Amino acid sequence: MKPITLKLSGLQSYREVQQIDFEDLTQMGLFGIFGPTGSGKSTLLDAITLALYGKVERAINGTQGIMNHSEDSLFVSFTFELNSSAGPEQYRVERRFKRSNELSISNTISRFIEITPEGDQVVADKLVEVTRCVEDKLGLKMDDFTRAVVLPQGKFAEFLSLKGTERRQMLQRLFHLEQYGDQLGQKLSRRVKENESSLKTIEAEQQGLGNAGREALDEVKKQLEQSVVYADISRRKFNEMTLQSQQLSKVWEWQIERNHSQAQLKELTSVEGEIISLEDRLTKAKVAQQLMPLLTQWQESKREYEIRTTKFNELQLRAKGSEESALRAIQTDDAAQVKLSNEEPKLRIRQDQLEQAVKLQQERDALRSECREIDKKRVETTTLHSDLQAMLAKEQELLIKGQKRQTELQTTLKKLEVRSQDRDILGRAVQRRQLIHSYEEQEQTIIKECLVQERKLAEVSSRLVEVQQGQTELHEMNMSFIDNISSLITNLSEQDNGVKQAILRLEVEEEQLRQQLKRQESQALALTLAAQLEEGHPCPVCGSDQHPHPVDNRSAEWIGLAQTDAIRPLHSRMRELGFTLRQLAHEGKTILESVIIEPAIYQESLVAAAVEAIDNVTIPLSFSVENWESQLNQLEEETAVSSNAITTLRQETVKWKQRSDKLQQLHLKFTAEAEAQRSFYEQTKSKLEQVTAELAKLQQTWNHDFPELPMAESELRFKAMQEKDKEADAIKERLEVSIPFIDSKTTSVQSIEQQMRELDKSLIQLNTQWQGKMEQLHEQDQKLLSWIGEGSAKDLLLECRQQLQSLQLAVDHSKQLRHTAEEAKHEAMKLLVMAQQAVESAAEHSEASSIRWLQQLEASPLSTPEDVERCCLQSEEEVRYAEQVRRHREQEQEIVMKLRHIEDKLAGASLTEEEWNESSRLLDESRNADEQAVQARARAERDLEDVEHRHGRWKQLEEMRVEKRAKGEQLSKLQSCLRGNAFVEYIAEEQLMQVSQDASQRLRFLTRQRYSLEVDSGGGFVIRDDTNGGIRRPVSTLSGGETFLTSLSLALALSAQIQLRGQYPLQFFFLDEGFGTLDPELLEMVITSLERLHSDHLSVGIISHVPELRARLPRKLVVLPAEHAGGGSRIIKENM
Repeated sequence: MKPITLKLSGLQSYREVQQIDFEDLTQMGLFGIFGPTGSGKSTLLDAITLALYGKVERAINGTQGIMNHSEDSLFVSFTFELNSSAGPEQYRVERRFKRSNELSISNTISRFIEITPEGDQVVADKLVEVTRCVEDKLGLKMDDFTRAVVLPQGKFAEFLSLKGTERRQMLQRLFHLEQYGDQLGQKLSRRVKENESSLKTIEAEQQGLGNAGREALDEVKKQLEQSVVYADISRRKFNEMTLQSQQLSKVWEWQIERNHSQAQLKELTSVEGEIISLEDRLTKAKVAQQLMPLLTQWQESKREYEIRTTKFNELQLRAKGSEESALRAIQTDDAAQVKLSNEEPKLRIRQDQLEQAVKLQQERDALRSECREIDKKRVETTTLHSDLQAMLAKEQELLIKGQKRQTELQTTLKKLEVRSQDRDILGRAVQRRQLIHSYEEQEQTIIKECLVQERKLAEVSSRLVEVQQGQTELHEMNMSFIDNISSLITNLSEQDNGVKQAILRLEVEEEQLRQQLKRQESQALALTLAAQLEEGHPCPVCGSDQHPHPVDNRSAEWIGLAQTDAIRPLHSRMRELGFTLRQLAHEGKTILESVIIEPAIYQESLVAAAVEAIDNVTIPLSFSVENWESQLNQLEEETAVSSNAITTLRQETVKWKQRSDKLQQLHLKFTAEAEAQRSFYEQTKSKLEQVTAELAKLQQTWNHDFPELPMAESELRFKAMQEKDKEADAIKERLEVSIPFIDSKTTSVQSIEQQMRELDKSLIQLNTQWQGKMEQLHEQDQKLLSWIGEGSAKDLLLECRQQLQSLQLAVDHSKQLRHTAEEAKHEAMKLLVMAQQAVESAAEHSEASSIRWLQQLEASPLSTPEDVERCCLQSEEEVRYAEQVRRHREQEQEIVMKLRHIEDKLAGASLTEEEWNESSRLLDESRNADEQAVQARARAERDLEDVEHRHGRWKQLEEMRVEKRAKGEQLSKLQSCLRGNAFVEYIAEEQLMQVSQDASQRLRFLTRQRYSLEVDSGGGFVIRDDTNGGIRRPVSTLSGGETFLTSLSLALALSAQIQLRGQYPLQFFFLDEGFGTLDPELLEMVITSLERLHSDHLSVGIISHVPELRARLPRKLVVLPAEHAGGGSRIIKENM
């Protein structure tokens, strides 16, 4: 940042506008600001901060008491340049304030302006937005800017003499290192808690997955391989038995099929007569269908002849009417032609005459408009002449009054003059009175602030009590919350044990169903044998020919394979339900651990509940899918309710933790606020005592400095003097205004007289033009009256054209009617001839159709048209009858062919029932063995799929657990590093090393490579004397000049480090140091050192009143103090 221009007025001792050109002032790198004490040198620095940030650092509330007591407005403007890689950018900040009361001011105008080659562009125009723009551009707050730009008096050696701990604390304040202390520690603590919570959640989910490790997966895979081998052996044996059984089954099925086909052939022979009757009816229907088209054609031709005869009669009547209409149209057309030839010539002549009248009438109207315009101008000119005459009289009167008033004001001004001595005494007295009033206001403000602080302290204490009560209530809620979680975990354990018992029961029922299925197969074989037994024939099993007690099928209850198949999905759902319950139980235990409760306390109760649930389980006598479905649905509903309860408890746990953390933070916050408020209250009371003492001191010195002026009358007398000054200034302003007023009135009188002469000439010309136009208008009116009378030429011309158009339209209409009537006559005659031909053709066609119908009817077995219609069948009936006959014949032929084919297949082979039953028994045994092997393999596959699914999740969780544990170790190491203020002190030490290195380089430059600055192991500064072999010694052994140079180098290094926080470098700073305490030799060394700083592209401004320093600097500003006559401080530039 490089300063360009500074403008100010109304600030502190400055009244008139003062301007500083920094571009010329900083050319040599080093410049000075000189003037007596209290002249306003430091006020220039206040003007820069007021322009940039809207407040002054050393003023109360930033702006109180900064406006000159004789001014009602304050203005500052600061133009600066920012250098970046894109090039220089110039900006200007303007602020204007007005007085609110004796000490307070308010902002009226604030603008942040970008200066571009195209012109100024306002970027922001509000107080807060302008300050934000400045902070964004510079990258520095006001505190940072003042520390980087101004090195105040008596502060050079402060940092150099500080001890290690105090120096580190100062560095923390300067560079805002608090963010690496408590804030970073709190953030790290939150990370540690989050990581621990995540780790516990992962471990709980791993426990919920059960035995899902690598060993369990390998064991399940081994069981699956054994099941697959056994299933393959069983399947090969079953395939062999199936092939043998299929061959015997075909012989058995062919025997059964032969018996069935013989029975079907017997049934078809019984309906042969009905089929023959349907064939005869179909034959007659075929003949009737062949005759039906001829009958239909004969009937339609007869109807067509009758229709065409009727239409011919209608067309004869229509042709006669068309001939009569054509005759009437011809007569009407001839009459219209005669009327047009008689009236058209007269109307054409009248049309030409009216067109000329229209043109003449338009010319007359234009001439009449011109006459009205000229007459209007005559009236306006006459009115304007009268107005000017009245205005001339008024201006002459004002001119006389102004000359008289000017003389009176000059006489009054001499009576209002005030002596300069009285003005000076009153000015100093008012300043003193304002200072006393300021201390009184401060006293009242501090008293109010004390009351506010007492109230705030009471409020903070009350809030602290409320937070403690909230923590007590939260603890009670925690106990109730723990009871709910414990009850839910007990219910989940009971449900899990119930599911395990249900799985055992389901396996028992599955085994019972298999045994019952085997018994059912034996029963089926016995029933088959009983059905084949006949009295007198021997039994194929025992050989007896008597069968007194065959097996009865009515009392047997049969089951199917569907029941055994239904067990598999039930078993799968049970296992899935058990897995879900275990996960919910582990999640509940995790929630219980998160609220700091020992899970072991509840372990015994959970085990007891599980044992009780096992004892209460009963095994039913018979299997029922509906019963199991009902029980399973009930268990799933209970599991869903428990899952919802777990979700609710998880949410409540999060809310409880959040509330607990919030209350803990509030407790710490309010405790800290209470201590801070108590400390601030004590400081405020101490400040009140200081202000009260200072106020009493000022009131005592009043009588000594102003013995003849009572304090109460000082402001009244000063206001009276100001009123006289204001009145005198007003009179001066009025006198200044009177001179141009009189001159303007004299000029106005002369101008009005000239305008009146010009108007007289214009009025004569307008009268002459008006008379000539009126004569032309009279001649045109007479001519129009002779042609058209009083009417309108346009209306008459329009009426004439309408008459011509009406005659022509009538002729055209009559021609159109005549042509239409003749065409209608020809069309009617044409249609009549065509209708006559159609009647003759229809008669011939009807006679031919009748002859063909009679010939075909005689040759058929039918005698009348009614017989033909009666024998015709609907298409659906004919198709149905034909399909019935065809299907009967095809079935008959198919059965005969089928019997032949079966005999060919059997080829004399036969199979007894005993052989067939033995084959079925062997097949069933092999099938049962194969099904058991398949079920075993399916169970192994399900187990493998379940373990693989859980193992995949377990593997993911294991990776996450390892990662979280490693992260926890890292965070633990970070916590150990950040314990206490170790990390903050480390950063402060690093910052101190950077500052000391930069300061050492500057010190070597200023001392011609003699001294260097270093930091010892205790954090203190030491000087290395390179001219004496690099001997290190304490900074306390330095002389006054050497201490000054060392402190200056360190201060410049601190300023540079603070500047690094901004986006642009600050290319200047002010040095406000007491140079008057230095001896001539040391002063010479300091001046020479400061002159060398220009090589660092840095401009330095020195604020001082030392004559030797003023004589050495090539560029300088001199501040002249305010005059006793009321003028403000002034700034002049002085060069060597």
